[in-house]
Amino acid sequence: MTRTLVGASVALVFAAAALTACGGRRAGIEEDIDRILAASFEPDEPGAAVIVVKDDSVIYRGGYGLADLELGVPVRPDLVFRIGSETKSFTAVAVMILVERGALALDEAIREHLADLPLRFDSVTIRQLLSHTSGVPEMFEEPYYDLMEEKFFALVNDEVEVDDFLDLIVHRDFDFAPGSAFAYSNGGYYLLGRLVEQASGLEYERFLSQAIFEPLDLGSTRYYSNVDVVRGRVPGYLDDDTVFIRNPYASLSGSILYAAGGLLSSVDDLARFHLALHGGELLNPVNTEALFTPETREFLSGTTQYGLGFFIGRLKGKTIYWHGGDAYGFHASSYYLPDERAYVAILSNNPRRTTRDLDPMAKRIAALVAGDPFREWQPVTLRPDELARLAGTYRIGASSVREVIVDGDRIYTRRDGGRRLEVFPASADTLFYTSSLSFITFEEDERGEVVRMVMHRETGEDEVAAKER
Repeated sequence: MTRTLVGASVALVFAAAALTACGGRRAGIEEDIDRILAASFEPDEPGAAVIVVKDDSVIYRGGYGLADLELGVPVRPDLVFRIGSETKSFTAVAVMILVERGALALDEAIREHLADLPLRFDSVTIRQLLSHTSGVPEMFEEPYYDLMEEKFFALVNDEVEVDDFLDLIVHRDFDFAPGSAFAYSNGGYYLLGRLVEQASGLEYERFLSQAIFEPLDLGSTRYYSNVDVVRGRVPGYLDDDTVFIRNPYASLSGSILYAAGGLLSSVDDLARFHLALHGGELLNPVNTEALFTPETREFLSGTTQYGLGFFIGRLKGKTIYWHGGDAYGFHASSYYLPDERAYVAILSNNPRRTTRDLDPMAKRIAALVAGDPFREWQPVTLRPDELARLAGTYRIGASSVREVIVDGDRIYTRRDGGRRLEVFPASADTLFYTSSLSFITFEEDERGEVVRMVMHRETGEDEVAAKER
């Protein structure tokens, strides 16, 4: 397995905002982290960079696979990737810096600053935009792609204005009454970019540079440009019927993602940013706390919460703050555990490894650092009768059920008629997912018949369901 590893631990020194080498090794954790990542990135395919920090010291930092397929250059952890929606965390912090300076207030209407918006935006607050509760519609729909096609040559020449895309958002109906629900909205964060510009008097990228990048010496973090030469930038790829191809979207202006997903960064810079934020380097405690005060969203798999620019959840019973990002063949996953002062970031240019794949890797690593690792399952083959005894409907409370469905020699779960998720047997009474770190065990009665299912969630919570048939 070809990969680049930095064997010695290094310290994050915020006084100098630099990564510097120091002594000592944590071989056990390093080997476990290496095993998690090496299994997912082939040496001759696009790869990933990773950083793991505990108590301001970098305990693991490395690269897997190739940064450039044509030149055969391996991934190094100092290289620069698109980070997609992890941009939203930077945008949210920029807004909070302006709040702290008195230029904005979280609960004022956005039309107080962007008066050209339609009158109905009088009911949309800055807090709602930051927390995805504004009702502003998603932008990545058919009109967005029609505009990309219409203005293709202008996008290639970096001549498209942000307002061209804003018009696609602000003249459409809200998805719901502002403040009444939660729906993840790139369109809302696109608007926040314009708000930052109006309140600061600077272009979005320039304000972030002055307020965040330069003070923290984030030398690899910047707004995406399709025409600038960026030292250390990793090229992106798409998967075309099992073959990697150069990513044609790399030729398009950063305005297509803007404040919702338009930044480049490195794992080193992401670690500096997150530790500086939680160390009080960017905001006072009140405004930092506001970022991590959640709104709640219900998913089929449990409760996920979103604050202002960050998801908030639980991992093995511990609080986590996180965000991911997918942008034209690039993928990012970033987790911070406040109680352990631990941070994990993975950036990838492999189009076959989306955030759906990176997130379980990052969670496994975070749990390792917290001293409570997840079990690693190995699939086994069950006889048809062993599979059949698990099949059935299991009731979760008064209004929800989870089915276990056997289809030939494969087995699936489905909650409340939703999509089927394949599970794999680890034993005759244990099933595990590859897309999640949750797993299922089954309990028998005195006659040996299956009567209960227990979903052991990656959050640390258990959900018991009684078998109906």
